[in-house]
Amino acid sequence: MMVWLVAVLLLMPAAADAQRRPARPKPRPAAGPAQFPIVEIAVEDNKRYPADRIIAAAGLKRGDPGEKAAFDAARDRLLATGHFEQVGYRYEPSADGRGYKVVFEVQEAEPAYPVRFDPLGVEEEELVAWIRARHPLFDNEIPATDVLLKRYTASVEEFLESKGAPGKIVARVVAERPDELEILFRSAAGDPAVAEIVFEGSRVLSNEKLLDLFAGIAYGSPFREPLFRQRLDRGVRPHYEKLGYLDVRFEDLRAEPAKDGVRGVIVHVRVAEGEPFTLGDVALDGFSPVAPADLLREGRFQSGETANMEEAAAGVERMRRALRRSGYMNAKLDIQRKLDAEKLTVDLTVVLESGDRFDFGKLEIVGLDINGEAAIKKLWLPKPGQPFNADYPDFFLSRVQEDGIFEALGKTSAELKINEAEKKVDVVLYFGAVPPPPKPKRRF
Repeated sequence: MMVWLVAVLLLMPAAADAQRRPARPKPRPAAGPAQFPIVEIAVEDNKRYPADRIIAAAGLKRGDPGEKAAFDAARDRLLATGHFEQVGYRYEPSADGRGYKVVFEVQEAEPAYPVRFDPLGVEEEELVAWIRARHPLFDNEIPATDVLLKRYTASVEEFLESKGAPGKIVARVVAERPDELEILFRSAAGDPAVAEIVFEGSRVLSNEKLLDLFAGIAYGSPFREPLFRQRLDRGVRPHYEKLGYLDVRFEDLRAEPAKDGVRGVIVHVRVAEGEPFTLGDVALDGFSPVAPADLLREGRFQSGETANMEEAAAGVERMRRALRRSGYMNAKLDIQRKLDAEKLTVDLTVVLESGDRFDFGKLEIVGLDINGEAAIKKLWLPKPGQPFNADYPDFFLSRVQEDGIFEALGKTSAELKINEAEKKVDVVLYFGAVPPPPKPKRRF
């Protein structure tokens, strides 16, 4: 009994001490790996769009967490703009080791066309700045995809509404200037039609004469200044240049609403005719396989006379035909002018690209029997390997008709088969018989 009591007394101090000692804290969970920020963003293979705008459209900023999910989302945002056909990216530790460098590799959508706005009653610079603030990739040229045209059309409409001038807008790819496509944003209401044209300041060609030349192609058409000027250049300018007025200008174009309830506009055109020019020197630029002096004589240019540009163009065509008669089937000639406003003279330079010479290949005859073919082949002069004369086949057929070689010969024609690879021209001559006279109608 005494032994048990002693054991209890010995244990009591230890138990009391254990009750006073605080419990040890539980260990904290281990920290995860450190997350590095984006410290550099770059763009490769961009041509049309500046890198800073592409980065803005991607929606990434320096200091953002460098996560693959963020990079994927930025790539998807760039693709969704419609300005790129493909977007890829790569990321790597930055040079200073403090984070990631992200590089976007882009392939821009093609083709892209210049952007033009019709007058919409607002400041164009303010409109463009407004769109670009919301769409960083909007630029002077954009791809003509449906996605982009709809997006930017909606932006223009939003801007107009914010200015208290709501209206529907359409965007189209148009060609109002020769060989020049552009994206035009304009009112969906359409353009007013040309109801009347008034030429002012014309002396050489009267207002009545100008209207005769021009009204048929302008009246009733939508009035758009670039298109109207293009029609003036095509329909009126050549008639002035035929008379030597090479500096004629259509200086002022203004449209006003038509009167008396007529729908459309009256277009006033102020004409500055200038003075007539005299033809000066005519020179040839480029290698000529025909003696240059002989080739220029083919043009029959009248130096010292009034500069008739219609006749000058006809002279260049005669020169081209002379080259084709020597086998140069693809010869190209262009006129360049040099005006002297003080002397009122114009010098012309005919720029020549003769191209390769083509030789005659073989003759094929269709529509004649054996005897007829033999007769034609005997009369045909060109031999294989000789420089091909492009005028000869038609000349030959006209002589066959005139000389009456065949009785009851109908329509004839010649076909030239040009072999660009071998630089040869084969000729096919077609001979048709005269159709029989119609049978007389029977009388009952």
